[in-house]
Amino acid sequence: PSPPTPPPLILREAPPPPPPRQETTVITKILPQEPQPPRRVIIEKSPPVR
Repeated sequence: PSPPTPPPLILREAPPPPPPRQETTVITKILPQEPQPPRRVIIEKSPPVR
């Protein structure tokens, strides 16, 4: 009965991984917000270069 006890622990640890996926969405939303300001600077420099 000792070997069958470890398998159940692995199954219970599998469900916890989904929550970390939400943290990845927050990081992606913060990344796109940072590049937005610098992009405006490139657009302003584009018209004068024309």
